[in-house]
Amino acid sequence: MIKISQIAVIQSSVKEANLNLIPPGPDFLILLIKHEMDKDVKRRRTVPDMKRCNTIHSLISELTCDPDVQKVSVNSTLNKRYIRDDDEFLVDDGEERETDDGEERETDHGKERETEDGEERETDDGEERETDDGEERETINNGKGRETENGEERETEDGKESKPLTNTSENLLLITGGIRGKALIICNNLTLSTKATEHDKKISQKRMKTLPIAQNILAKYFGLRVETKCDMSAEEILSSVSEFSRSKGHGSMAALVIFSHGKDGLIYGHDGKSNFSVQEVVDNFNSGHVRDIPKVMFLSCCRGDISAIYNRAPHSFESSNEFPDIPFLYRPVGQELPLAVKAIEWERQATKQSRPLDIPVDCYVCFTTLPDSRSKAGKFFKYFSEHLSELTNNSAFDSPTGTEVEKDIMSSCPLPNRQLPPDVSVGLPVPHLSVQRVELVDLLTDVAGVLREKFQSKQCFNLCYSVNRESKQILIDLLPFYMCTKSAKE
Repeated sequence: MIKISQIAVIQSSVKEANLNLIPPGPDFLILLIKHEMDKDVKRRRTVPDMKRCNTIHSLISELTCDPDVQKVSVNSTLNKRYIRDDDEFLVDDGEERETDDGEERETDHGKERETEDGEERETDDGEERETDDGEERETINNGKGRETENGEERETEDGKESKPLTNTSENLLLITGGIRGKALIICNNLTLSTKATEHDKKISQKRMKTLPIAQNILAKYFGLRVETKCDMSAEEILSSVSEFSRSKGHGSMAALVIFSHGKDGLIYGHDGKSNFSVQEVVDNFNSGHVRDIPKVMFLSCCRGDISAIYNRAPHSFESSNEFPDIPFLYRPVGQELPLAVKAIEWERQATKQSRPLDIPVDCYVCFTTLPDSRSKAGKFFKYFSEHLSELTNNSAFDSPTGTEVEKDIMSSCPLPNRQLPPDVSVGLPVPHLSVQRVELVDLLTDVAGVLREKFQSKQCFNLCYSVNRESKQILIDLLPFYMCTKSAKE
């Protein structure tokens, strides 16, 4: 069963008024179901029993299987690793695997797996599976036949056939190989004016430290060719994003990162005056050759006025004093957000009447802070890089030789003349590092948890995306970071 704090599932029609639903804090999941037509509310399918859904993926799968659903929009401030099968996406060679008790388990080619009770279970090729009581399972809903757990078609309440997503090769998109696509990073507030304040100088220093970290994440771990542009006005940013999306050479996925000042749903240019909405940059990004491929946006900008000094999860387990004997590696800050401060900010945001964000299908928009809060420059990407390093340095796996690695790095290096930074070197030969396969939403949710824990619950992540029945779960083979950077002080 899914174990998170708050879930809201809202059903609406494309003809109904748009809802601007904002999560009030961490540990919220808002799912907005948009129907194709203004169908009678009584005829809409009921929300699935969440107790039967083991993961967020299975819950969303249940919601998208209705043929009248246009898309499901997700607004998540989940900051913890939620329950999922440990071996859900790990089989990559089609060979039989062994469980902890020595029994064979299912492979991608449909080999049988043995359950805890010793009975055979369904394979990926759609053969019969045996349930706990030894019979094929079929659930009943008002006398109508519903889909069995082996993925066959079912009849809905209105008689239309539907087929939900299951973890099969048909609905999993694996992004792997060498260069997988392109990324654009726009970093403002690097150059200082003659009137720069001490705050401006600190922001500039943070940007200079964070920019190469973001470049390394996208180029070295995700395998993307990175283009970087700096200190641009709002008009220049939108133009550059549109030009990037229309350019040739895109592969399996695309990424966009923007570092800049922001407030009230607006992102400001380097001049501090020109601005654009998040919707505008989403629309410009979702164009040209990028429209039909998965895309990820990281927006490192302030959104509200609440400072990153308060514990945003004061009622969470890690903030509890009821278990003094349980050691915590990271303790949340003790200062709670005063109710008066939150009330003032939410009242101020309500007067802005910002329009709801309409995210296209298979676009993942990652805000480094909550809708009511400021973003501490550089924290998210620092912890993101540390998490990726831990993932790819855990298990042994044969990796390319040093010469091959150096050639690949030089071919994808976004720096002028393909020169490596002075603080970066290529180690030869390369030790046995791992290519770690991860699911994109799982990865982003886990990184959100790392940000929350290491920054003492003072800054929390907000992930927004949309999916439909044709969407695929995105798996990414994270490349080992073969380049050894010199440690730098925080």
